[in-house]
Amino acid sequence: MNAMQEIESGNFAVPRWLFFPPDSIRVVNWNIDRGLKLSGVIEFLAGAKADIILLQEADLNARRTHHLNVAKEIAQTLEMNYAPFQERLGGRMALVSAVNIAGKTIVVYNLHLESRGDDNLRCSQLDETLDDARQYNWDTTILLAGDFNLDVSQAAAASAISRAQFQDAFANQHVPTTPGSFLDHGRTIDWIFTRGRIRASQPRVHRSVSASDHYPLSINVAFV
Repeated sequence: MNAMQEIESGNFAVPRWLFFPPDSIRVVNWNIDRGLKLSGVIEFLAGAKADIILLQEADLNARRTHHLNVAKEIAQTLEMNYAPFQERLGGRMALVSAVNIAGKTIVVYNLHLESRGDDNLRCSQLDETLDDARQYNWDTTILLAGDFNLDVSQAAAASAISRAQFQDAFANQHVPTTPGSFLDHGRTIDWIFTRGRIRASQPRVHRSVSASDHYPLSINVAFV
């Protein structure tokens, strides 16, 4: 079975007539910790009213989450389309999707880089993703987001992202995206980057949400 056969998708979005294409869309990126607190995850996402949601760690038929298809449960409740894939045999992969919103196509890279190993390994995985993105013209609208397990504002990773012409949607406004403890302030490892004819605004890390061991991130994206 090849990788494409392992990708599952479903369609629950209700067709709607739009007389004018939207000027902007809302994007949420979130590692939902396997969906262990699924009701809390759905509650936040329903309130966020996002057009594109990038989730990491959405369980499929796992005992710990009662054998649910977590991505499908979320999509069905929110009346959205979905496509999940997560390899659990070691290593990490990226899910690349082309999303059409009212005639506007957005290429979406949803990453979950390796939690084991060191930053050199994660940087090499990021480099592979950026190399793949080079197949698209400079003005193609691209979202690059996920749980990088890495502070990509530092050194080699930041340089690679800059060379690939991606913009940090949070610029200098990043705060820790995982809960802290008495001994540390949490880690900044969840990110959203944009490229092409779009402009990100209103970046927010929702640190009051406790449905996962990561906080959800949201931005608005305007077409320019």
